[in-house]
Amino acid sequence: MVALNMYRGNGGKDAAETFSKIKTILAERYQPIIAPAFDAVGSILGQSGSDLQSLSLSSPYFSERDDVIDGEIFYDAEGGAIFALCLKGVERRSFLSHINGGSEQVADEAQIVLSFVSKEWNFDNDPPAVRTASDILGIPFTRFTYSSTRFNELKAEREAAPEATEEEMNASNILCDKVLRALAIAVKASGGLLIRDLAKQLPAEMRGASEELTAKLTAAGLIDSEVVVVCAKSQAQVARVPNRTVIGEMARLGMKCACGRSISDEKIEEALTITELGRNLLDKARWLTILVVDMLQRFGVSPDNILIEQTVGGDEIDCLANISGELVLFELKDKEFSLGNAYSFGAKVAIIKPAHRVIITTEHIGGDAREHFKRARLAESSEHDGFYRFAEPTQSKANDFQYIEGVENLEQGIRKLADSIYKSDAIRLLSEVSTRFSLGGSALVGAIENIAEASSKSHSRPRRRVRLAQAAEQVPDPAAE
Repeated sequence: MVALNMYRGNGGKDAAETFSKIKTILAERYQPIIAPAFDAVGSILGQSGSDLQSLSLSSPYFSERDDVIDGEIFYDAEGGAIFALCLKGVERRSFLSHINGGSEQVADEAQIVLSFVSKEWNFDNDPPAVRTASDILGIPFTRFTYSSTRFNELKAEREAAPEATEEEMNASNILCDKVLRALAIAVKASGGLLIRDLAKQLPAEMRGASEELTAKLTAAGLIDSEVVVVCAKSQAQVARVPNRTVIGEMARLGMKCACGRSISDEKIEEALTITELGRNLLDKARWLTILVVDMLQRFGVSPDNILIEQTVGGDEIDCLANISGELVLFELKDKEFSLGNAYSFGAKVAIIKPAHRVIITTEHIGGDAREHFKRARLAESSEHDGFYRFAEPTQSKANDFQYIEGVENLEQGIRKLADSIYKSDAIRLLSEVSTRFSLGGSALVGAIENIAEASSKSHSRPRRRVRLAQAAEQVPDPAAE
């Protein structure tokens, strides 16, 4: 997993001077990478590392519009992270963000940006390097992510769904179990499942554990129990009450069954019913949506960058997310994903135009649906062949259909998706600094020119004395004549 945390702060009027101070202090606490590399090569060539770095920056191959003014990359051995520190002018749009309709926020003043690449997400505390930079500048550094223009357009038209409660989260985790979920669905469909019929809803190997399964669903608040009055003559359920005491009170008041017998004389059985919580989570597989949102937040996507249960162009959208400037469309199914679902999903893709298309199913993707998507990919590749070949080095998996089959693969699938996006951004962010301040050919050629110039100056006077001596030997001596 690649975790990417980005922070920025206003550089102020004396940004260059302040940045130099921050860089010096951080170099005392963390291992710099770029400056030592220049120093090592400089020692071989007999020049200072700073001179070589100046030669690299003066290369005509770097655009004057490059937004990175100064920078360094550090290794934090204790934190297990590499982070880039850079001073930026006006932000530019990267190619990766541009093709996805995303961009970086434009800044009027120079900004100091810290980009941390690590293995794990840590939302509780900011890295020490951020606090150090904040103390020097006397201003806060704020965490930021890349935005998606398309996501912002969709979000502006809609209200974000409320976050799941702790009770909903716990119950959704219980419903991950296929047997427990099937039992809850059976209770919901029956309108009141008699305890004596409970075993019929379970696989043969699980029937002995019916009480244990029922207890788990009850503890999670997904089902409840009640007393059912069954007419002995018709075997129909004629009344449902919370407990047996209520039946005694009803009999005392003279209530009778439809057959004419006192209600207390009819068969009384216990039944299971679905609760309001259970009904809400099972409807449209909302429990699965809750788990997907939770996974996205674990991997760095903030709640305000997630939209769920929305309607776009008459189609119901399960989940939309902005992951570091890239729009992702999720389709969720608590059943096999069929060809009919594929046609419906294709219509949503045409409207949303996401960078990534992800299908999550508790079962599997049908073969005909896979074949349909395969043909769709071939058609897209043919229509935009040149564009996709050009985009492939930075975004090989964008605009493709990605499948996550089975709840047990949910975390791994979303992690893989997020990882591919963050990894691409991390490479770009580190390259912004490492390439801008790398020991390129221009620096080496400049070093050779400096060596040649220094050598020429050191030999200029001796050569002149030799020439004068040779001229003196050629002049005739009058005394000798």
